[in-house]
Amino acid sequence: MSNDAAVTVNAQTDALKSLIPNPKDFGGNREQFSEWWRSMTLFLKYNKVMDTDQKIIAAIIRLKGPVPSCSAEIWTEKIASSITYTWDSFEEELKTSFGKGNEKDIAEERIESLKQGHRNTMDFLVEFTALETQSEEESEQEHPVSPLPLYQPPPPTTTSQTWLPLSRPKHI
Repeated sequence: MSNDAAVTVNAQTDALKSLIPNPKDFGGNREQFSEWWRSMTLFLKYNKVMDTDQKIIAAIIRLKGPVPSCSAEIWTEKIASSITYTWDSFEEELKTSFGKGNEKDIAEERIESLKQGHRNTMDFLVEFTALETQSEEESEQEHPVSPLPLYQPPPPTTTSQTWLPLSRPKHI
């Protein structure tokens, strides 16, 4: 390999290193975990770290703070002992411990924190449901067969005009 080719390869390697920097330490913030984990996996892939122990060590040395440090200690002991583990089990444990969690729970939490005017959305929904139930009960008393008023189109103004019943679009 000529010196020019070696310089080109080194320049390409330096350019990639600037794109895939050394991951920062993870302090336990769930909002930052997915970004940290992505940078960690790219770093390991780029640096061709294939051994399970080396990958786990590279990750746990970046776990800082009270809770992440506890996880790092547990995995340090697992590596030092004869306990069988895999990269997948490590990844799953970290994602369970520090990831955002169940998407359904997150969505429910966000819904509960929404506001309708000056009131919490949950309070609004409770009142709305009560009013809806009350309306249905009153409507059943007025129209025992159907709670919805029947649609009656006006008579056609000319004999060629035909009224078709309204139908609901299929995608609703």
